[in-house]
Amino acid sequence: MLNDITVVQSAVSAFNNAALLAPAFLWSALLATPLFVIVYLCAPQITSFLKWDRKNILEQTTTWTAALALVWVALFGGNYAVLRDNLSVLPMVTATIVFLCSLFVSSHLLPHSLPQKRGIFWLCTILFIIALALSDTHAWWGPLLQIGAFLFGTGIGYIARGKMRPVAGIILIMLMVTIAIIMQPEFFRFGQLGSLTISHLLAV
Repeated sequence: MLNDITVVQSAVSAFNNAALLAPAFLWSALLATPLFVIVYLCAPQITSFLKWDRKNILEQTTTWTAALALVWVALFGGNYAVLRDNLSVLPMVTATIVFLCSLFVSSHLLPHSLPQKRGIFWLCTILFIIALALSDTHAWWGPLLQIGAFLFGTGIGYIARGKMRPVAGIILIMLMVTIAIIMQPEFFRFGQLGSLTISHLLAV
């Protein structure tokens, strides 16, 4: 009963159950409502600033979705102590998501579309690889698996002669993300955000 993993599981489960009933979720939703109104009212200015139009909006939005899903997997990974099963295929599932996202993004990222400040771009890439390695340290091969999936997907997507289809590709990525959440809901738990203050939410 005093096993460290059992204590972690019990504490996290109790905290999540309490957080689901906490009013912070309601306040977070209410505070986020003006963002939707602003985006709706300022849609032409936002799309003009982002250089989105009817011709490229599908490709741009799907690419951003894949990139944000990749960042999400890297930042929300790492809490393997909450898993109730000693043996899990979750590392392989997350590596699959990393591979698909990096494949999708790199296939749509042309050389001339890279940022002009290449130093900052490569610095961000190195920092992301470090974060990706730290997201899977439950075993010695965890960082190698995630980094390998990222580099392999990026390489294949970059040298591919054609772009990954936007609709089919993003459906596949979101399907894998949904499968991961349903398969191991305690790993991708959002209850921890329930008791954070506004300053914490802004920082996140």
